[in-house]
Amino acid sequence: MKTSRNRFLAGAAALLALTACGGGGGSSTPAAVTASGVTESADTTKDLAQGTITGFGSVYLSGRKYETDDAAFYRDGEDSGQDDFSVGMKVKISGDFDEDRADIVSYDEDVKGPVDEAFDNATSTLVVLGQTVLVTPGTRLDDNLDLNTVIVGDLLEVSGYRGVNEVIEASYIELKRDDNTNSYKVIGQVHDLDSDAMAFSIGDLRISYATAELDDINQLVDDLLVEVKDSNKNYAPGLLTLQATKVEGESYSRPDELIDDDDDESGDEVEYEGIISEILSDTSFRLGGLMVNYDDQTVFVYGDPSLLAAGTKVEVEGDLLNATTLDADKIKFSRNGARVSGIVEAVNFDTRVVRVFGVDVLVPEEADLEDDRGGDDSLLLEDLRDGDYVDIRGRLTSEGVIATELERDEPGDTELRGAATDIDPINRTLTILGVAVLTSSVTEYEIDDDDDGVDDGFDDNAGADDFFGMLNEGQSVVEAKWDGTVISSTVPADELELED
Repeated sequence: MKTSRNRFLAGAAALLALTACGGGGGSSTPAAVTASGVTESADTTKDLAQGTITGFGSVYLSGRKYETDDAAFYRDGEDSGQDDFSVGMKVKISGDFDEDRADIVSYDEDVKGPVDEAFDNATSTLVVLGQTVLVTPGTRLDDNLDLNTVIVGDLLEVSGYRGVNEVIEASYIELKRDDNTNSYKVIGQVHDLDSDAMAFSIGDLRISYATAELDDINQLVDDLLVEVKDSNKNYAPGLLTLQATKVEGESYSRPDELIDDDDDESGDEVEYEGIISEILSDTSFRLGGLMVNYDDQTVFVYGDPSLLAAGTKVEVEGDLLNATTLDADKIKFSRNGARVSGIVEAVNFDTRVVRVFGVDVLVPEEADLEDDRGGDDSLLLEDLRDGDYVDIRGRLTSEGVIATELERDEPGDTELRGAATDIDPINRTLTILGVAVLTSSVTEYEIDDDDDGVDDGFDDNAGADDFFGMLNEGQSVVEAKWDGTVISSTVPADELELED
């Protein structure tokens, strides 16, 4: 299992630029297209998940643990094993989620082929087989890969999430050799279909299917999710035209190994991670080509509907109405849940900014403020004083932490919660909400498995290695705790907890 990591800080700026640019192209109502290998007759439903591998010891998918003792592993359609998988790979899982069990773990890269344009540090992007790939601080790189040495024509395999304008935000990139690459490949939605010319596009790649085998497809139409292969490997880097040898229908959430089952996907219970590519209405958006519906019964975690925007990464739980439409029961914002508990260091009443443990928090007027220190529950920001103990919950945005709740209480423990960055597994340090967090030999480590209520605790140095080995830069959410009201972050944390 590969755990190396290169950090490209410019990627954060590029990602924010994508987020700000608004929705992508295409019609506001996606076509309801399916692969023909899936029929409309049976009523069998499945528990399905798509997400990023964040750790092993079983498999952790986007922070949730799935037992894999009896699971079948597939990589690019071939029988495989867990040792052939890496943190950062986007995979699909089928199993019994009530028992946190995976029966199938399947990985198919989103693009594999020659580099058309080398890595650009200014934009943190490169082009592979006509697909623009965005590298972020959360991108995991294979041990043998240094993107700054990659040249046009080198072979790369990329796993990630398509967002605005079909850009793939990479979660994992691996360097390939020609002698261990059977075919070039890309997965994406058909657009600009020309049936007469027998050609269509995915990203900036123009694909001819005149001599291709069509598998699990009744009819090619725009918006259909497909996998395209070039087994001849005749693609010329930079030419952006490819002669396909095979075009196969794909499922958004089902592993390929289940697509030929004699049942449709309606009713399947799905946990799906992705990047919003387009806002369709006040109650719907697209994750790539998957349309997600929500209403006032949908539970939002670490945010609210106002935060839904093109370029935002979310995890969605719900039921599939058909192969391309999901009704959401829960929508979780993946990177912006924040918590700060500690002693107030300063309050600026004009800007409504409160500093706690080195973190500046904006407290908007609509935030809920409570006073649990005495008999009167009412609290105004003007009532806060330096030295008060507060517990603040909110969301992390490009402008910093914005509070949704603030409670003043009797002094308690000091806590920080947020996405882990600047992860250093050697020195066992990381950064949360801009605060560098140190550890010591007595720091305790826990993995929060809130789906079954069991915490798997680690309390020794070997546990520390396991813990840091599971962290994914910019994606893993960690809560750091200090016993009592600690003022300086130079004091090592007493506990680190990896949260779902």
